[in-house]
Amino acid sequence: MMDIDLCAISEGVRLRVKARPGAGRNAITGVHNGAVRIGVTAAAEKGKANASITKLLAKTLGIAKSRIALTSGHTSSEKVFTILHTSVDDVHEAILAAIPRD
Repeated sequence: MMDIDLCAISEGVRLRVKARPGAGRNAITGVHNGAVRIGVTAAAEKGKANASITKLLAKTLGIAKSRIALTSGHTSSEKVFTILHTSVDDVHEAILAAIPRD
């Protein structure tokens, strides 16, 4: 079982992400120390990787990109996203479904 560090807040859910820019493909690859590992093909420059992560999270969760905000870690590989108007259970379920099974 993968333990994803999700925090319920009044606006929705906080999600910790470990970003890997310059990956071979855009994908959620697993969980490490509670943070969701996300690889994106975009480079870590001028917010390109952050935008790709936001787009991937929106697609995975089936929500609009406007409901996802990068709360901290704009220039770090360790990031925190706020996902608005959703529940911990919905985010947990969608993230686990997106992680490839070996």
